Amino acid sequence: MPLDDIAIDDARPRGIPVLDEVGRKIDAASGPNVAGAWHDSDGYRYLFDQHGRQFQYRVMQGANQLSTGRGRIEGRTLRYAYSGDGGNGSCEGDLAAGDAMISGRCNDAETGKSWPFQIDR
Repeated sequence: MPLDDIAIDDARPRGIPVLDEVGRKIDAASGPNVAGAWHDSDGYRYLFDQHGRQFQYRVMQGANQLSTGRGRIEGRTLRYAYSGDGGNGSCEGDLAAGDAMISGRCNDAETGKSWPFQIDR
């Protein structure tokens, strides 16, 4: 069965494993671990807290908090909302590189603009 055909959600019967993109078994209750410090190429820091498949984060520049966000991990994909001085909106990103990189796209709710992003551990 191709991995695309495997449903990864909390409603699956017990005993059916959750698999990552290359077929490795992951813990169905918690999923991948994104907790900790991340950074982007512009020098911003992203501090993630995680509880099971739920997470929240803060974007920092030096000692200044610029924005916050919260969302959910679904398989290898993070879906979340953000808000801060620069606006608010939603993002979706995928874990890659052995859970050391998240890349995806954000959309500003007020302006409709979207942009790609990448953060690394």
